[in-house]
Amino acid sequence: MTDQIKDTCKYLDGEYPIHTEMGIPVDHPSIAVLSDAELAEADTSGWYLSTACWRNYVARWAVKNGQLFLEHIDGKYQLLDNAPLLAHWFTGELELPYGKFLGCNLELGYQLCYSHKVSLNFEAGKLVSSRVAENTQ
Repeated sequence: MTDQIKDTCKYLDGEYPIHTEMGIPVDHPSIAVLSDAELAEADTSGWYLSTACWRNYVARWAVKNGQLFLEHIDGKYQLLDNAPLLAHWFTGELELPYGKFLGCNLELGYQLCYSHKVSLNFEAGKLVSSRVAENTQ
């Protein structure tokens, strides 16, 4: 399978690629769906219609004031009014790579490996715990 284009997450002073698929509520009134024709016209790079982007979108997330927000979507979906949306639908762990670059793990789908990872745990979009750990992979 082709490696997929990663979403990113802003946290503290950095922006990190994320490997977790958090999904978006496509039926939310703040999210518009582009038609295939609109997507083809908007996708001048060809990314969102390629095998590297099966979801047909890439999202940018941010952790602010102890909450996870969907800040921007490129591709088939768009946030209306460019207003960040609280990710109340997400409960789970989000791992962000951090520290010295160690290499690329082919067994994990070309996942980039760093010396540390930041683990953020959310319940209904609210940050409930965070920790920095040494990467043992």
